[in-house]
Amino acid sequence: MWRASTSGARDDGTGCFADLCRCIYTSCWTLSAVDGYGLCQLDASSEVAMPLGRWLSSDALRSSSSKTPRPQRLASDSPSDVLWEQLEARRPAPLRFVLHHSRRPNGSLCPCLEVNLSSSSPSTPYYTVTRILDPEHRVPYITLCPILAAAGLTILQGLLRFDLTPPAYDVSLAGLEPWDDLWISLPLTRSIAAELGLLHNLAAILDPTTSLAWSLDEFAEGLSHNWRVPQAVVDAASYSTDAITRPDVGFGNVLMLPKGQQIKTLVSADLRATIVGKAEARRKQPQFQLQQKLVQWSTQLHSIWLDFSNLADQYDGDSGEHRAPLLCELQQEVAPPTSTDMLEWTQLVSARMTGLASIAQPDDAEGLLEPLSLANVAALRPGNPPLGFGMAATHEGADEEVALRHLQAVLRGKLALLQQMSLLTLGPFACAPDLDPAQDTVERGEPSLVSPERERANQHQSQPVAAQLTELAISSDIAALNAKVDGLAAKLERWFETPHRTGVANAATTGANLNREADSGNTQDTSRPALSLWSTLEMLPWPLLVLPLSVILVLSTIKAMFV
Repeated sequence: MWRASTSGARDDGTGCFADLCRCIYTSCWTLSAVDGYGLCQLDASSEVAMPLGRWLSSDALRSSSSKTPRPQRLASDSPSDVLWEQLEARRPAPLRFVLHHSRRPNGSLCPCLEVNLSSSSPSTPYYTVTRILDPEHRVPYITLCPILAAAGLTILQGLLRFDLTPPAYDVSLAGLEPWDDLWISLPLTRSIAAELGLLHNLAAILDPTTSLAWSLDEFAEGLSHNWRVPQAVVDAASYSTDAITRPDVGFGNVLMLPKGQQIKTLVSADLRATIVGKAEARRKQPQFQLQQKLVQWSTQLHSIWLDFSNLADQYDGDSGEHRAPLLCELQQEVAPPTSTDMLEWTQLVSARMTGLASIAQPDDAEGLLEPLSLANVAALRPGNPPLGFGMAATHEGADEEVALRHLQAVLRGKLALLQQMSLLTLGPFACAPDLDPAQDTVERGEPSLVSPERERANQHQSQPVAAQLTELAISSDIAALNAKVDGLAAKLERWFETPHRTGVANAATTGANLNREADSGNTQDTSRPALSLWSTLEMLPWPLLVLPLSVILVLSTIKAMFV
């Protein structure tokens, strides 16, 4: 395999060098055959296995160096190509440090860690998972809706599939949260992500060793952190709030500071005002409002369905006096989606469609067809009928059975309706990046005052930064790999020098012993023939050196290609 791979690389040039690395990589490490969750490293090469694995499984060999052209892809049915795609798909998403505006009365900032999960939807390139860094809670809170959306599940499907009840999640966190979501704890998030097959992508943000990481907004004194971004990404000389919150700064892990130590970074008034302005602009976006409404409707309807299920399970023909009040109370509930909710949903969905928001000013007749304002929609809500609308009051057992069947039919219809509404708007579950004022003006259909050149620049800057973050993570891995190669080379040189030094010391000791025996008159011949260089080499444990030498050779070749 070595000879064939080498000849292929020689015939095709450097373009097939990635294929050679794949063969070497698969010969030194094996993939898990059960679920492919990662690499099984050999103990002898554990220092370089993870950096090399992340590097070879990324696009570094194809795009990180201008010296090596992008190699041609193998056939789609090639095992090496399939392995390569599996390695690329299981890379942990890089972390970003983001400051959001909380809902607390004091207007404090909400420091968060975020990662992007890729999406199969053409309208939504990625879904953003957010983790709040808060010192008040013992466990971090993480958004579940983007994880469900990345797995192709709606909120209702996630609530029913994982049997989530209100104690397991919170829609709001007493104002700490920047928006409504299914905020769940880190251990529960890990369990759900593992079941959905996304734990490998969320390994960095769901790392349990960083569960105690926090950042606190102290207003005039800035931000306090008990962690830091790795030195390889942001060095100590340039470490600041602006440096660690840049959109193109991604890192693979969080470095916890020793207990009792903290880092303070200042927050300028301009940066704080920018964060507040972006939060206000985001709340006005129809996409964001639609997401918030779906979260509220899904949790309310699921809670009512749980109450009905508990009441139906308790219906055994006894305790009729206790069931009747509960049934009457449930009949008075107003469950979403109501007719008003449907009206609001259609307005939010239509506002996202191209061209509908840029219609010219209508005349008096066409004004009747304009979307209703929030005040007009709120005025319609008191007229929404309850679940028991059209049903007479229940007093006897037979009436209770009829009422239960009626409630089940109504709730079942509402669940199906909300599920279809969620499927039609699954894309908006992604937390879109904050837009600048010019982009927000264009999205709302208002005339833009920005030049065409500026608009093209904004469109270029608004592209997802996942590729840039991945390149930064790859560069960090390459630097770590180079350091490991140098360290292993130094260790190998010292290891080769050790037998030679030992032989010299033994020879000196033997000579001293012979001199002492000669002085004492002992004429016994104890001289031995000197060991040749070949004999010394034969004594070395060469079978044990095959794998380390192969790894060193490959890494040295890789380093020479990219330096």
